Amino acid sequence: MRKRIGEGAAAVIISIPVAILTVSAPYLSVIMFMFILSWLISRFRLHYYIMALIALFLPFSFEILISPGTFLLVPTEPLIIVVLLTVIWDILYDPVLLRKLFQLESKWILPLMIWFVITLLFSTMK
Repeated sequence: MRKRIGEGAAAVIISIPVAILTVSAPYLSVIMFMFILSWLISRFRLHYYIMALIALFLPFSFEILISPGTFLLVPTEPLIIVVLLTVIWDILYDPVLLRKLFQLESKWILPLMIWFVITLLFSTMK
């Protein structure tokens, strides 16, 4: 009972700044919403459903111009950000998952990630 009261109080405490930020800084409120959504997905173990949503919405994505030369594919890229934040929440909650992430089959990903960072740093594309 006490845990539920604490979670309800936390939800109220979080919702007040989100309501204020919605008016003053809409981009910041979207980021706050993504953090809250990723926490809920991690808390209630809804990983399968968010991946199914990404697979469902992928063919229907469209580009939105954010600034000149910068586009955002909606709704899949925000969902991918939420999945990334969910993985971070899970790793912070259970650090053993980080070790499990880089075991056996997934070790081939590390050289690819290192190569990606190297090419990203030395890219001359403008």
